[in-house]
Amino acid sequence: MTKKNFRPKCMVSNTHIAVNNRNQLLPCCYWDINPRKKLEQVEHDIISKSHIDKFDTIADILKQKVWVDFYKSLEHAEKTQDITNVTQMCRKMCVDGGEAKFRKEEWFDNSGKKIADIGK
Repeated sequence: MTKKNFRPKCMVSNTHIAVNNRNQLLPCCYWDINPRKKLEQVEHDIISKSHIDKFDTIADILKQKVWVDFYKSLEHAEKTQDITNVTQMCRKMCVDGGEAKFRKEEWFDNSGKKIADIGK
C-alpha cells in the first residue's frame, strides 16, 4: 500500500495560481468552485480579498496577510504531514501517493494559436 503524502500542487508544480471568470485570483485552478458553495473561512477570506481589478499587481494580492498565512500553513503541512490546518479543498486535491498528478494544460496566444501543450 502506498503511503499518502500531502504535496501542495501550487508549490511543487508549474501550476501555481489561477484567475477565474469573476476576476478573482485563486491559489490554484481547483479553487474555481461554484460561487454558491459554502466556503471554509480561509477560502472565503482569500477569495473575497483577491479581486484583481482592485489591485495594481498580482504581487500586491499575494502580499496580503491572508495569502501569506495560507502559504505558511501549506509549507508547514507539507513539512510535518499534519494537514489539520489546511482547507478541505487542499486536502482533497493535494494528498496523493507521492506522485504529482496534474491535468493537461494547453496554452494559446492572443490570436488563438496553440503555443504549448503540456501533459502533467
